[in-house]
Amino acid sequence: MSGPKKSQWQIRQEREQRLRILREQRRREKMVEATAQILISKRQLSKFVKKHKEHAHHTEKLVNKWLQEAEINCAINPHIALNSVKGINSYLKNKEKEIKEQKARELHIAEVVKVHTVFFDDLKAQYPTLYNEGVAQRVELFRNALEVNIENQNTIEQIANFKEVMIQRIEEYEKKQDELAYVKTSLAEIIGAEPDGNSMSGTINGSPVNIVIHDDTNDITMNFPDEGSCLQDIETLRDQMKNSGFDLGPIRVEKTGEMLNQEYDYYTDDHKLSH
Repeated sequence: MSGPKKSQWQIRQEREQRLRILREQRRREKMVEATAQILISKRQLSKFVKKHKEHAHHTEKLVNKWLQEAEINCAINPHIALNSVKGINSYLKNKEKEIKEQKARELHIAEVVKVHTVFFDDLKAQYPTLYNEGVAQRVELFRNALEVNIENQNTIEQIANFKEVMIQRIEEYEKKQDELAYVKTSLAEIIGAEPDGNSMSGTINGSPVNIVIHDDTNDITMNFPDEGSCLQDIETLRDQMKNSGFDLGPIRVEKTGEMLNQEYDYYTDDHKLSH
């Protein structure tokens, strides 16, 4: 026997009930899926922030706001939450690509700047006396200009011209250092001393003498401990230095104020001598 026949209304009610149950089941499945995707997005954001640090501040703030909205929608409308998470993941992927490209550009710029300015880095390390404040400021201006536009031909030409100027200064500096070294060696041979720094002790015509060379002023100071005239000793030194290829400049005798050798307004090594 069959039971009482169901009315159309009852049949519709039962069908709607089954559909409600099915929709609720699907909604809960979407909630679970959305919750899982939100957690994955949070982990991705955490890795993004850890990897990019200072480049990630704005992105972190913005994505956290979107994730909070997705969590709210997760219980109300998980479908919207899932779409939000997909958008968040796409945004993070694009930002990752953008930052990667930005870092590549920055690296390229840094490499180009280094190519144009490595000469000055070497100059600073090898010739610190030539790398004064004025040079440092100009190099910094070059770096700043290149960072704005690495293809600025005007800046590149200015750098090349300044390099030529500094190369000339290096050549002049090395020439002066070579001459100074030769002067020291020659003086040491004349007085029978070992060249040791800028000070040496020996004898001239049997008289003890201490000689100090002042690099900054190109002056040569001679100290004679013995009392008496030093003019003969100075003349001996002058003549022997001339034999070595150097004409000493004007010589001032400090004790008397007398000026010797004044006829040598020009002298090859730019060194002066005083007693």
